[in-house]
Amino acid sequence: MKKKILIIISAVAVCVIAFCILVLTGIIQLKSKNETLEKGKALCYVKYMDSYMLIDKNNVVTGSETECPENLPEISGVSFDCIIVGKKFEPKNEASYKYALKLVDCFKKNSLGVSEVYVSDDMKATVYVENVKILMGLDENTEEKINDLRDFYDELIQLDGTLDMQELSKNNIGYSFRQNK
Repeated sequence: MKKKILIIISAVAVCVIAFCILVLTGIIQLKSKNETLEKGKALCYVKYMDSYMLIDKNNVVTGSETECPENLPEISGVSFDCIIVGKKFEPKNEASYKYALKLVDCFKKNSLGVSEVYVSDDMKATVYVENVKILMGLDENTEEKINDLRDFYDELIQLDGTLDMQELSKNNIGYSFRQNK
């Protein structure tokens, strides 16, 4: 009986030592709850009172900032009841939030900067880039619109005005742009 207990204790000790070696060499990484909520992993943010609530790709609120985060787009127009760090972001209108995330993702995939994505209650989106307001409209042909935008984006961000991409112009050869005065 003592031999069996000694063998079990020895086996457990070997397992613990092996586990510790794997952790120390970095093969196994232990993460506490706070470490998984890394602010650097944020995809976007929403304003809440005097804070900027960071949200990751899994819709988890990863943290809050008192200063506006650089290089992260704001999602606005999406209402919610409460927002808690470490919990999933739950907007009242899931469809408008998904549309906003789709736009953020499309801009990111095409390496186009965006500062804010606003989605209204009637599901029409407006995107803000530098001094340009881009009317995207409903979630129709969104990827094609972003592909079109990619072709003239560098020139566009030098301007100040409103680009209407809700539909092609009357002659179906482009979108209309109205310069701010």
